[in-house]
Amino acid sequence: MKPVYLSALTLLLAGIVSYATTKAVQPTAPSSSTTEVTPKKSDESVYDRVIRTGKIRCGYIPYPPAMFLDPNTNEKSGVFYDFMNEVGRRLSLQVEWVQETGWGTFISDLKANRFDMMCSMAWTNSARAREVNHTKPLYYSGISAWVRPNDDRFNDGLDVLNSGKYSIAIVDGGTPATIAATDFPNAKLFSLPEITAVSDMILTVSTGKADVTFIEDYVAQEFLVNNPNSIKRVGESLRFYGNAMHLKKGENDLRLTINTVIEEILNSNFLTNLFKKYNIPENSYIIPLKPAEKN
Repeated sequence: MKPVYLSALTLLLAGIVSYATTKAVQPTAPSSSTTEVTPKKSDESVYDRVIRTGKIRCGYIPYPPAMFLDPNTNEKSGVFYDFMNEVGRRLSLQVEWVQETGWGTFISDLKANRFDMMCSMAWTNSARAREVNHTKPLYYSGISAWVRPNDDRFNDGLDVLNSGKYSIAIVDGGTPATIAATDFPNAKLFSLPEITAVSDMILTVSTGKADVTFIEDYVAQEFLVNNPNSIKRVGESLRFYGNAMHLKKGENDLRLTINTVIEEILNSNFLTNLFKKYNIPENSYIIPLKPAEKN
């Protein structure tokens, strides 16, 4: 009987070892005292995440005076830079300038969640409105016709420009091309590649290669600082575009919050003081009127 006893004892010990081993490899449920991190919900809005983290991630496009970027130090400054940092301060949010983008890429970058807002300026227009939402404009840019200083052919108006006798300098796909096609479809076009600098478009007129171009009044004023008496404006502004920040479609809570702060700031002298800080020439932009100024 002794062998039978040892066999039974061996089986009992093997069972105990097997049970203990199984329990050791099984995951242990967290105790009630364990602190769990609540995962971000997949349907969390940008606004909810911004409030939860206390941070708003900004994309930006270097474009003076809205956004200056020092090529050596990467230091940022400008009207929109200072304005957005003030928005963050008033909302108790840390503004993080996370990615430089471009006119042709900021919409896709927004949709890919590379940043929460395009916090430097982009003009509001119908093409962009199909893809993204924008905030209240901080100010408006006038787009005017500019010619050589001794050219008096358009002194009585730009109607004569709608003729094959005259040429308009444009950048392919840019705002001047849109204005030319809409307002002066019969004029000749002096087309420049999309990557052409605005200053080169102005030079096309000042050197006599084209008769007219349509550019932002601020850009023309800055050009004249370094190139006196090289061009002149004719007629009234042809277009006005709002300079605004942009967000993804559907992020209305964030847009309404930002708009409230923008309106609050615009009802003070904050923006006017920024224009003085960055030495922006008078009549370069149009600032929205304060309520008391509308009467």
